[in-house]
Amino acid sequence: MEAQGENLLQKLVDHEQSLAAKVEEAESEAESIVAEARDKAKAIVEKARAAADESAAETRAETERESEAIREQVVSTARAEAAAIEQQAKNRRDVAVDLVTERVLP
Repeated sequence: MEAQGENLLQKLVDHEQSLAAKVEEAESEAESIVAEARDKAKAIVEKARAAADESAAETRAETERESEAIREQVVSTARAEAAAIEQQAKNRRDVAVDLVTERVLP
């Protein structure tokens, strides 16, 4: 009976050691899974950040192109208006000279 008890006790100790080894193995595997998940999350965040930076750069470039086009349009319009005013001034100068001549030299 005593041998049976010792045998049973030894089986219990062996089983406990086996379970402890399995727990350690599971903990190690869990740490590995968590580390891998962190690495993947970090990669996803970095990829998202790079995509956001690229999008911001594209938006900035598009905005600059649009601003330049608007600036060129405004400058072109201003030049056209200045040319029209200059032409009006030339046309009116002849009329003004005629008026002054008529008044000064009767």
